[in-house]
Amino acid sequence: AGAGGGGTLGAPLTTSFGSVLSSDERRLISTRDISESSTLQGDINRLTISLEANVPMTEGQELRVVLDRGYFSEQIPDKEASAFVCPAVVTSLEAPCVDSTASPVQNATYRYRRATNEGEWTDGLPSLIITLTSDLPLGSRLAFVFAVTNPGAPKEGLTPTVMGSTLEVSPMQGVVMSAPNSGPLFSATIGESSNIADSINVLTITMVPSTTIPAGSVVTVSGLTG
Repeated sequence: AGAGGGGTLGAPLTTSFGSVLSSDERRLISTRDISESSTLQGDINRLTISLEANVPMTEGQELRVVLDRGYFSEQIPDKEASAFVCPAVVTSLEAPCVDSTASPVQNATYRYRRATNEGEWTDGLPSLIITLTSDLPLGSRLAFVFAVTNPGAPKEGLTPTVMGSTLEVSPMQGVVMSAPNSGPLFSATIGESSNIADSINVLTITMVPSTTIPAGSVVTVSGLTG
């Protein structure tokens, strides 16, 4: 319109490139890392697990790590709440247990179930169930330690599967609990400063652990007689 004509100004239509409102992306746990602290047979193995969904999650939704009967005894009872929290020094009596203090996100509770029956892929399998106690925004990551007891003999190794409410099943990224190594917790040497009778003798003991030794553990050196 001309100046002062009171009309509206328009712009020519243009074509935009790209697509929106599509639903092609899979809803899954995009970060699903697992690593271990020990490869020693029969040892306490602290599995470090990191989980992050590619969509926001809401209070009450669950994440589930599905395990394998061949690595978890059927004698282990169901565990949850305070009875499931790892003590300072974990033994086979407490394992499996969860230490969530390392996670920047603390809005979850944890349960261990020795058998689940919620679909073909979980039929009768042990699992770790994480229930959100508040909303989990996009980009938030759960990181925690799942302490277990390694098998008493070598195995092929466990790759757990993981899924969540409305999220598809995916294998975790890592293999754990193959327990290829046997032997003592320490390799140790001892030396002395003197072999002269009745003289002061300083014994130097050097121990190198073959696995992670938790803080608070007690190491006993025996056999010093005379």
